[in-house]
Amino acid sequence: QIMQYDEDEVAFCGYTVPHPSEAKVHLRVQVGERGVVKGVTAVTLLRRALADLERLYVTIRAECGSAFAAHLRE
Repeated sequence: QIMQYDEDEVAFCGYTVPHPSEAKVHLRVQVGERGVVKGVTAVTLLRRALADLERLYVTIRAECGSAFAAHLRE
């Protein structure tokens, strides 16, 4: 899955999974020029992205739960 993170302070954001059997993910967050000017760090951007992902997960879980409950009522 790919989720494009459109943030003007981010120059690059990506990940790799070294091996499917390992519970590891390598992250790379590179602060863009605008982020440097604003004093934003890669850690700040990562925390913001994780908060966004958490909100997305909550939305998806609620939608799936509603759809599943509707299916059971049919």
